[in-house]
Amino acid sequence: RIPEPDLEKSVCVGRIFCDKEEISGKICYLVLTAYGQNGEILSGNRYLFTKTTLAELLDLEQTRVEVCLVPDGQEGKALLTLENKGRYAVPGLWMEDADETAEDGYVYFERNYLYLLPGEAQRITVEKSCAHKKKIRISSFNTETKFVEWE
Repeated sequence: RIPEPDLEKSVCVGRIFCDKEEISGKICYLVLTAYGQNGEILSGNRYLFTKTTLAELLDLEQTRVEVCLVPDGQEGKALLTLENKGRYAVPGLWMEDADETAEDGYVYFERNYLYLLPGEAQRITVEKSCAHKKKIRISSFNTETKFVEWE
């Protein structure tokens, strides 16, 4: 039995049903977003499903992501914008510090793994632990790997 105060913490707001025959591709994405009363996003997540195995990710159509890094005015902080300019979703888009050693300092990401739908852009806050130049690697299953220099 769940204690009475904890019952209020979880609520079923609905159910989603979809026959797998209605899904035309081998991969589909479920995008869940919780909105507050004023329309603000409270939480969200994306889920990838396949009809077979995750090996389907290795055969995705190539697409293109545009990347822009802009300092935000605070020392060691910047805003990384990633925009899907292609016709296909970008699953497993990940950002990482391209420098291999700790003595070079670190890059920290607000989020470092995401999905981008066609035409969608997301902004990620990034922070570095050093004053010198860093390099960020951005890659996914169906885009070319990109490197961004951060002065």
